[in-house]
Parts: sequence; structure tokens; C-alpha cells
Amino acid sequence: MNLRTKIFKDLIEEQLASIPDITFRRLFSGFGIYSGEAIFGLIHGDKLYFHTEDESRTRYKKCGSTFFIAPGSKKPLKNYYEVPPSIIEQRKELVAWALTAIATRK
Repeated sequence: MNLRTKIFKDLIEEQLASIPDITFRRLFSGFGIYSGEAIFGLIHGDKLYFHTEDESRTRYKKCGSTFFIAPGSKKPLKNYYEVPPSIIEQRKELVAWALTAIATRK
């Protein structure tokens, strides 16, 4: 794992600290973000992706976000969309987006 990914992961972990039962586990060349056993987010490099469904995906698309493609893979994970940097900077807003992502996994 590169230093940039570690620093970014630490930032996201700090921003989401108020969410109970959240863990970060190594995945691909980044991290998976879990609520209990359900994965709801991905960190790759300095990008954060949250799980979406039809209804929640609309706000990601309105922000110009794109879906996640694993390094070296041709198959995208079209349910995981990049969280806009402006949202990451706002702790309360990021937590709200994370809780919506968690709800899509239940």
C-alpha cells in the first residue's frame, strides 16, 4: 500500500468515526469499508466509493461521479460510485452519505 492511500484512509476513518461498528479491511490495493459484515465502501488511491442503488445513485451522477473499476479489471463495479471531494470535506454530510450507503446493503 502506498503512503497516499494510507493517509487518505486515515482521513476517511477519522471522518466516519461516529458510525458504530465500522471497520476498514485491505481489499485490492486499497481498503473495503464495512458496517458489520456488509461492505459499503471502497478506498482506492485517494478516492472513496460508496455502494449505491438506483435511488441513491442519482445524486452521485448529478455530481459527475463515476463507478469503480478495479485495477487490471475490465469489469466495473457499477454499484460503487465515487464520493465527491466536496462531500468528503464535510464530516456531517459524509456521514449522511455513508449511512445511506450502509442502508443499501441491508
